[in-house]
Amino acid sequence: MIGNSVDKLSEIELAIVEPDVPIVPSKNAVVLAKHSEMTLVEKIQAKFADQDFNQRLGVSTSVAIELYKVLSSSLLILFVPQNCNGEACTLSDNMVGTYGFYHFALAFNFFTLATFLVLYRIEVIRENRLIKYLDVNSVLPNDNEQVELRLQMLPTDKRDKIISIDKYYQSLGYTSIIIFILNLVFSSVIVNEYYLSNQTTTTMITYALVMVSKLSSVYAVANTDKNVFYSAYLKANVQYNDIDKDVLKTIEG
Repeated sequence: MIGNSVDKLSEIELAIVEPDVPIVPSKNAVVLAKHSEMTLVEKIQAKFADQDFNQRLGVSTSVAIELYKVLSSSLLILFVPQNCNGEACTLSDNMVGTYGFYHFALAFNFFTLATFLVLYRIEVIRENRLIKYLDVNSVLPNDNEQVELRLQMLPTDKRDKIISIDKYYQSLGYTSIIIFILNLVFSSVIVNEYYLSNQTTTTMITYALVMVSKLSSVYAVANTDKNVFYSAYLKANVQYNDIDKDVLKTIEG
């Protein structure tokens, strides 16, 4: 604090003794001045021009839609129309089983839902980590070897965080596919036993196809080389193949 006071006093004395000598503001002062001069509209435009912000916004929107899909596609016994004494079963009816395998299949529905919720949680963590540390650069090559060279620029702890979450996502993705197939088989046995109408078949197929589409995307993202990181949410499986500009500034600075 004393040092800052002395510097300010020196500047004042210089201005008094040599009035023609301008006082050059510091670099930080210039940056702050420019930032304060930005209008609200300009700040919003700058925010939407930021790649990280746009990527996180896209992920948030996709997650909300995906959660609805996984709910209906996991709890098949609850949401697929079934026959209860000639009428469509209510949700309460479907929650009450009459024998052991029904209880087991229903419990497996909820186990499948829990598995997918964990998968989505890991997926979001992975996506945010990729957005934070990496960028999408269409100019640079995106093969495994070249991306590995770029990753060497990152500190070891950050590089390890990316690799570890990606491996965990791969393992959980493969596990979720197996669990979904088993859940579909168990649920089909129950739904077939309480078949109501063509609506039963149509709804079952629709819910199954919704999750098949999601799991095929999970498989495409997970089944890659060590240093190939596809986005799980952004369109056309965007690949992160460069260091994030903000992280790069920190490294170089």
